[in-house]
Amino acid sequence: MKTILVPTDFSESAKNATEYAIKLAKELNMNLLLLHLFHAPETLPVDVPITFYTDDIIQKEKEALLKKEALDIQKRNGVKVSYLVKLNFAVDGILDEKADFIVMGIQGSSNLSDVLMGSITTSVLRESKIPVFVIPEKIKYKKPKKIVFACDFDYQKNSNTYEILKGFAKKFDSKISVLNVTENKQLETAEETLAGKKLEQSLAHIEHGYYFHENENLVEEINEFAADQKADIIAIVPHQYSFVEKLFHKSISKNLAFYTHVPLFVIPDNHKSTAAFFI
Repeated sequence: MKTILVPTDFSESAKNATEYAIKLAKELNMNLLLLHLFHAPETLPVDVPITFYTDDIIQKEKEALLKKEALDIQKRNGVKVSYLVKLNFAVDGILDEKADFIVMGIQGSSNLSDVLMGSITTSVLRESKIPVFVIPEKIKYKKPKKIVFACDFDYQKNSNTYEILKGFAKKFDSKISVLNVTENKQLETAEETLAGKKLEQSLAHIEHGYYFHENENLVEEINEFAADQKADIIAIVPHQYSFVEKLFHKSISKNLAFYTHVPLFVIPDNHKSTAAFFI
């Protein structure tokens, strides 16, 4: 049985991502692994005994909360759920776990905790070797019938990348709109590049179309195009750190204005997995 990893801090955005992951797990016949990570506080109140803040006590408290959540999910949804609480930093702890893909929540407003969550998400997307779903706080699950794939045809992608996209689209009978955005419009067809030829071969039996747009603001163009297409999900391959940082960086509240209603499906190009978990 395959596994979806769901990091949680018990926030509303994490709970919403968990609900999204539950629906995916049922569709894909997969298990869930709920993961909570914590680290000991750096400073302690002078009037509170240090024993109140031991790692063991924190561990037991969080395990009790997570166990309750896991049992509730199993009872309500019939999905097999395991849980794990670890003393570790967020990014390292997430990347250390074995799973087929990750489902993470993210908030869309502009307070400090949201920026921090954006930073964690960015780091996971940079380093993860398995696909990651990023679920905005208020988005509810719906079958991804319309996928926008933001694609850079100048880059030679791992062939497994397209196979994962293909497997996902085939599982849900999705239509894929492939979007190529450049500062100066150059391409007219995907097959002008080797990467485009490989993509066309992978999507040969999937309903899809190509769109070539010119815009200096990549995020803005994806935003507008996905809205026009009424996309259910946006797929990206962040082969360059700069691409991820354009989505989640200092102007996070502005860039996330769009993603508050569309999930991201981020497929790494440095992975060894295949589309087998969609079968």
